[in-house]
Amino acid sequence: MRAADWCGDAWVGIEDIFCFLQDWFMDEPAACQFGGTPGVAAIYAYLAHWFAFGVGPCEEE
Repeated sequence: MRAADWCGDAWVGIEDIFCFLQDWFMDEPAACQFGGTPGVAAIYAYLAHWFAFGVGPCEEE
């Protein structure tokens, strides 16, 4: 699974952003600490990762 695929459905799309934000607002440690920096910076780190990956299917690394 890739980090951009936050929902874990083997597809990177808009819903992954909403899944991430839901976890972040619920203080899930993986979301709140994404990118190694807590707080709002974790949101920016996830979005940067998501945009760098692009939308589409997740392939095995």
